[in-house]
Amino acid sequence: MYEDNREALLQAAKDGALDELTALLAKCGCIDAKDDVGRTPLYIAASKGHLDLVQELLPQFDVNAQTREGATPLLIATQYGHLDVVRLLLDAKADVNIAANDGVTPLFMAAQIGSIDIARTLLDVNANATKSMHNGATPIIVAAQNGLVEMVKLLLPHGNPTAAMVGGATALLIATQHAHTAVVQALLEVVNDVDIPLTDGTTPLQLACAKGHLAIVELLLAKADVKKTRQDGATALALGAQYGHGPVVSLLLAQASWTPEAIGAAVLMAAQNGHVQIFDQLVAFAPSSVHFAMEDGTTAMIVAAACGRMAIVDKLLAAKVDLLAATKTGATALMVATEHGHMRLVTKLLPLYPATGVTMRNGATLLHIAAQNGHVALVDLFLPTTDADAETHDGTTPLMLAAAKGHDTVVATLLSAGANVNTVSDAQSFALLAAAQHGHDAVVRQLLPTANVNLTRSDGVSALLVAAQGGHIAVVRLLVEAGANVQQMTIEDRATPLIAAAAKGHASCVEALMEHKAAIDHPMKDGSTALFVAAASGHLDVVRLLLKYGANAHQAMKGGMTPLTVAEQCHHQEVAALLIKHGV
Repeated sequence: MYEDNREALLQAAKDGALDELTALLAKCGCIDAKDDVGRTPLYIAASKGHLDLVQELLPQFDVNAQTREGATPLLIATQYGHLDVVRLLLDAKADVNIAANDGVTPLFMAAQIGSIDIARTLLDVNANATKSMHNGATPIIVAAQNGLVEMVKLLLPHGNPTAAMVGGATALLIATQHAHTAVVQALLEVVNDVDIPLTDGTTPLQLACAKGHLAIVELLLAKADVKKTRQDGATALALGAQYGHGPVVSLLLAQASWTPEAIGAAVLMAAQNGHVQIFDQLVAFAPSSVHFAMEDGTTAMIVAAACGRMAIVDKLLAAKVDLLAATKTGATALMVATEHGHMRLVTKLLPLYPATGVTMRNGATLLHIAAQNGHVALVDLFLPTTDADAETHDGTTPLMLAAAKGHDTVVATLLSAGANVNTVSDAQSFALLAAAQHGHDAVVRQLLPTANVNLTRSDGVSALLVAAQGGHIAVVRLLVEAGANVQQMTIEDRATPLIAAAAKGHASCVEALMEHKAAIDHPMKDGSTALFVAAASGHLDVVRLLLKYGANAHQAMKGGMTPLTVAEQCHHQEVAALLIKHGV
């Protein structure tokens, strides 16, 4: 009966049925009535704006009762803009500063919906305008975000205009971001420090320049430090140039005496993003800026070449910039154009470079760069003048790089040009190993006709072992079918491909190796077998498979530990149970 009355009372509050509600209250009271999320009849009536019901319910229900989310009748009445209900609740001593679980207060809600009358009413009873949500947002911040200039003006005398959210955003920065010019103007009347940044160092002025909000830039320049930099070193000028805002760049150039470095960085940004008019504007302002280099050696020519900005490259060539200028790694404009596959740029730049200008500091040629990045047309371009087996200082060849990246068309081109598939670098890499390690079965298939399938590193690691270890079943099958030695051991610990696959839990690779007669009980230097390492790692499927193929479950390591004891020690209960069931 109580439950029926409770439901009826809640429904009457929702429907605004005063007579029914009054009768129910007289009949049963139900002063603790709440729905499943903690809403009382008073809360529901307040949310619907039923003033007469709120008046009837106030004497019998807690005016500050909160839902599970922490909302009060005052908060919900504010949210829906019910001014008369708000006034009635306040007259009943509703606490104006109770916040919901996320920190939202009635005043914050009034600011968010833009209700000046409710906000003023709340402020008249000492609503706290500085109280923030858990993310740091205040009533002023949310009003600024929504462009509510009159609300911002109302709140400013009561709140903190420079309060910041988590991440550092202030009302001024947020208004700037959303291009609310009138709000920015209102804030600037009371805010003196207009350079309060985000955690990455971005100031309102820098943000305005990046967004191209010219009117806001003009307002901020009256107080902002125009030369302030972000943590990454970017200035307002560089950001305006980066995003292609010509009027902003013009305004900034007229406002300050910029250093050559600042102009140069802006030129670099314009070049990188292909903003030709801004590039011209900056270079006209400071002609020498075309030669500027960042700390890492990056120049406008290098970034323009990397991004394929042909028009800007032409302008830089006309300005006779140093084509041999390079980054700290030795990358020139020609090299980065090659890296990114810009054929037209490469063919334009290549004749302008001396022979000594086409090799990186590690000895990599343009052919290496093109091969590593899969640009087959450029590989074709470089092959007539570059040895297909050209080596870097550590002996790496273009074929190794292409194989490691899985660029099968480049691999085919290099092989057709006579590249040696069996060259081993000083770092103990070779093409088949590199392709196998990364699971590039298409490349492995191309290499196998001329590759030594049993070639190893100096430590005995083979292509088959790394493929098995990585779980690359397609590569494992290709290699064993081509005659790879399934018993090939590493020199130091005597690990085989089977042990490597078992240790990593690659059941399909284990089965493929067993089908090709891998020695199932071969012990490593410490005596551990494929079954032992699988048990130690808890690879149940592999243990089951090895037992199926007849692995010796009693074979112990040199220290006496068996597959069962190591499984138990490592708490692999299912593996231990399987071994016991097998008769261990």
